[in-house]
Order: sequence, then C-alpha cells, then structure tokens
Amino acid sequence: MAQRTMVWLGILAMLSCTVFAGCGGGGSGAPVTGVKATGKLLDGGQPAKLADYQDGYVYYEVTFVPTAGGAGMVRAVGEDGSFDITGVEAGSYKVGVAKIVTGAEVTDEWQGKYAADKSPVTVQVEEGKEVTVDLKEVMGSGS
Repeated sequence: MAQRTMVWLGILAMLSCTVFAGCGGGGSGAPVTGVKATGKLLDGGQPAKLADYQDGYVYYEVTFVPTAGGAGMVRAVGEDGSFDITGVEAGSYKVGVAKIVTGAEVTDEWQGKYAADKSPVTVQVEEGKEVTVDLKEVMGSGS
C-alpha cells in the first residue's frame, strides 16, 4: 500500500510541475513592438535553396544589424527562401548570411565570412514590406 501511495505522489508531483511550469507565460507580458515584415533570400534573383536543406539541421540564416548601431536579429530561412521579420524598429540594416549545420555543435559552414559586419548589403526594413536579400550580393562578385 505504501508503495502505491509513493507512486501516486510521484505522478502528482510531476503533473504539478508540468502545470505550474506552463503558467509563467515566458515573458513580461508586454506585446511585441516594432516592424512586422517578410523577407526572401535569393540566389541570383531566384529563391535560395540548399540541396541538403533539413529544417533545424541544415539551413540558411540571415542576420540584420542596424546601421545606426544596437542589437540585431537573426532569422532562420525556410526551404523556399522565406523568413519573417518581427519586433525590430523600421530602418536601415546591414545584412549577413550564414549556412548553419547542426550536429554535435551548431556551426556556420562559411565561418562568418558573410557576416553582417563584413557585408556590402544594406536594406530598409519597413512595416508590411518584403525585404529581399541576394546571396550573390552578400558574397560579392567573386562568389
């Protein structure tokens, strides 16, 4: 009987932890402010596609850093080259691109070669507008 009670107490404790952990809301409760826009990563004018794309394992990532300074944002790019931009201020951004490969570690296969601080590409992010970024421009004419 005591063993059965211990099992039920253990189950009850796990359920309580699960319920209470889900009640925190995960943030300050403040609404997300800033721009909501979409983006497209292109490769020579066509949607950028990876032959070895695997959602969450092998994918492109775009980084936006404000030209005026401040914190940037990173967005994963979908298989069709699309990405969302949310929660940043409208304005001018330097754009970098990485090819992310996830294994034992998460790495940029290009080792930061096309990071935003090295990129010649600047874009305007505005509410409701699609931002296009072309790999060939980020990589320069030699790639």
